[in-house]
Amino acid sequence: MKKILLIFITIILFFSCSGQVIDKLKICDVKFESITGYDNVDSANIYCILGDKIFNSSRVDNCDSIIKDWLSKHFNAKITIVSTYGPVTTAPNSKMTYCWIIDENDTLNISLVKQGCFPSETMRRPLTWDEMDKKEKDSYSEKPDIKLYISDNDYNIFIRRILDAEKFAKDNKLGIWNRRH
Repeated sequence: MKKILLIFITIILFFSCSGQVIDKLKICDVKFESITGYDNVDSANIYCILGDKIFNSSRVDNCDSIIKDWLSKHFNAKITIVSTYGPVTTAPNSKMTYCWIIDENDTLNISLVKQGCFPSETMRRPLTWDEMDKKEKDSYSEKPDIKLYISDNDYNIFIRRILDAEKFAKDNKLGIWNRRH
């Protein structure tokens, strides 16, 4: 009887802890190359620090070195999963994961916008199917499986901080907001 109880408790602990792992990965669990990273265990899943307008957005030429520099200084950062959608490759369980990389009070995503590396729109999460208008839905060959992992309140706070960061970059003519860029 004790063995069954011990197994039962172990199973409960495993599943309750695995949910926390999904929410916050350590930066060492994912190898980032530029704006995307790959899980050290599961390379079918792609982590991305940009949420929307990934391919149609302005960016500074040296954004990769800025990302690399930030990550080297924040080796205790955690990855917060914002949303996932997929499949994105031929692997049926592959996912694109939009994430925030946070080290205490410093967030890579916000830092990049504040330095003018990217516009604020790139940090918006992808819309769910129910949030999309007809034109956007028509651009998909099939309904995407988009899942959200953060609250609306947390997301709205983040977006306000992103907009403030963009205003700072614009006011100071940094990065993409520099007229000579």
